[in-house]
Amino acid sequence: MEQEKRKIEFWCSTGDIWEAVHDNCTNQKPLQAPVEVSVKIADKNGDYKDLSTSYIVDQIEDALRMYGFIRNTYDIRTITVDIISGKTKSISFSMQEAE
Repeated sequence: MEQEKRKIEFWCSTGDIWEAVHDNCTNQKPLQAPVEVSVKIADKNGDYKDLSTSYIVDQIEDALRMYGFIRNTYDIRTITVDIISGKTKSISFSMQEAE
């Protein structure tokens, strides 16, 4: 019998990775590995343009682990980060258990 795969989605108007994850953490159990993560960042002031992709990914992984969305960073199979310039700052997360 196949278990239903869980999915978590949220967004934050500040565009800050840590604030978005903190504000949306719940006391639910962590997603089961493997997990696919997609993050879209609207960057109004160019705050992310000088940061390396690996630094941004590390911040996302650490925040998700610290606030209980995953047990450890090795639970993430794939992570995609899209940074676009926008008229406002915002960040959206989509995470789901993969097959």
